[in-house]
Amino acid sequence: MDPYESPRALFAFELHRHRRAAQLTQRELGDRIGYSDSMVNMVEMNRRPPSKQFAELCDRALGLEGAMIRLYSATTWNKAPEYLRPWLEEEDDAASLRTWQPVVVPGLLQTPAYAQKVLATWPGITAEELEERLTNRMQRQALLHREKPPTLNVIIDEDVIRHVIGSMQIMREQLIFLLEVAEHLR
Repeated sequence: MDPYESPRALFAFELHRHRRAAQLTQRELGDRIGYSDSMVNMVEMNRRPPSKQFAELCDRALGLEGAMIRLYSATTWNKAPEYLRPWLEEEDDAASLRTWQPVVVPGLLQTPAYAQKVLATWPGITAEELEERLTNRMQRQALLHREKPPTLNVIIDEDVIRHVIGSMQIMREQLIFLLEVAEHLR
């Protein structure tokens, strides 16, 4: 497993590593935390996301002083807007993604400069919230670089690429990035 594939993959990798270092089988860890060995296996194989309780119990059982709960926090998109979290979790697991965008470049395909200009228009957004949302938006792009990235079907209205967001330089970078992603995922 590639621990750099996604935050969940890193959680799975580290859980496996810590369990093995503690010389526990999946069944033994499951018994200690009140979960089945099948559940431990599913989390370690990145086939199932961990729950907060699962992470906390693993920390205690393995004596990790919060290491797994810190990794768990990175798997939950907890800094993303509430309405977007279910989509982000689905996106992490998707083999195929389809979207249509009539107003802006889809978030998954935005450059940092473009995303910052788009996110800065949200009413009442603070500098801290802007930075958190920008970081989340850029983290999403990790799925484009997986060994087996999802099939991506995107329809972008022509007005989206003609409308200048920020500056001509930002738009130039954005359009070049779209071409690079299209070539990479070909």
